Amino acid sequence: MNIIFNKDRQRVPIKSWCANPEPGALDQAINVSNHPKIFDHVALMPDLHPGYGMPIGGVSALKDAVSPNMVGVDIACGVMANKFDFKAESLSREDKIEIMREIRSLIPMGMRHQRDHSVFKNEAKDLLEKHKQSLRGLGKGNGLVTFDAVAEQLGTLGGGNHFIEMQVDEEGFMWFMLHSGSRNIGKCVCDRFNRIAKELNAKQGISLPAPDLAFLPVDSNEGQEYLTLLDFCIDFSFMNRDCMLKKITESMKRVIGNVPVRLEKINIHHNYAALEEHSGEKVWVHRKGATFASLGNTGIIPGSMGTASYVVKGRGNEESFQSCSHGAGRVMGRHAATKTFSMEKFRESMEGIVFHCSEKHLDESPMAYKDINTVMDEQKDLVEIVHKLRPLAVEKG
Repeated sequence: MNIIFNKDRQRVPIKSWCANPEPGALDQAINVSNHPKIFDHVALMPDLHPGYGMPIGGVSALKDAVSPNMVGVDIACGVMANKFDFKAESLSREDKIEIMREIRSLIPMGMRHQRDHSVFKNEAKDLLEKHKQSLRGLGKGNGLVTFDAVAEQLGTLGGGNHFIEMQVDEEGFMWFMLHSGSRNIGKCVCDRFNRIAKELNAKQGISLPAPDLAFLPVDSNEGQEYLTLLDFCIDFSFMNRDCMLKKITESMKRVIGNVPVRLEKINIHHNYAALEEHSGEKVWVHRKGATFASLGNTGIIPGSMGTASYVVKGRGNEESFQSCSHGAGRVMGRHAATKTFSMEKFRESMEGIVFHCSEKHLDESPMAYKDINTVMDEQKDLVEIVHKLRPLAVEKG
């Protein structure tokens, strides 16, 4: 861990687990260190790369305030991993291809939604019922959360870096891992309240180090509305991944004739803010592209789709606000990756893994991501490795 502090440029230090932060991400971190509500220090995870406002892989704590862009547009995006009592060696390559084909047929991907809102109608009703009292008190924000909006997006993967992977651990057991979040609901919440925060800060004459770091006081009506919808998006995100797991097990049953016993399930999220106690004070910790890594807490750190992923236990390191990376992190932007890498190299990087390499996925090729082994080495004091998972088949949104 390196400490970066220039008294002429920063209000608080930056503690970085990223050995070589790229200049754009570091500039964003310096902006965060000058936030009027910043607390103690800023922490940078080893998967650091530029985002909007706060860099992805950034962790910061605000006193009595929340910042929508320091959470991110895909609120509570996260990863689920499920271990099955089934040896992966029992599957032929054709079996893997067929299972992934079934998954594609049952789980809407990219911009697709559930055309039939009855597919997860019970889950949608349960989710809305759970949040009925808190949502009732909202103003215009309540229009973002309707039965149709929830029912059409539950059980959908999304695009970009969202994925479903079939994996195998050291003992040969099969796992499924998936990465998705709160879909369009989360984006709409972030976009709306970021605009509100900018207007509110401007009206109050508050000077910000960057426009995308606008914030809401948590004791304001606007702040309370955002936190209410943040809680809803977190629950939606968890349920969304659960719904997709149901379709994954259904796909397995169609191909192998039964659903193996689930031995272990992990469901975690990044891109959120939570009220926590650090250094004796209650503060709002913002984890953008970072996950909670308290002592003994189970986490997941995916690599790129052609490399290993890791199940980990947190070490509870207070220097990182008890956080760790949420993945390998990009080393190159999407446009640059598409222009830089060849399809031949892409196919070579995915050798032995069931995946249809095409130009539309070139920006997600393993070469566009950091070396996961380096990332894990840089955060040895944040997490300990429990399982190393190797990809067998991949589906990208």
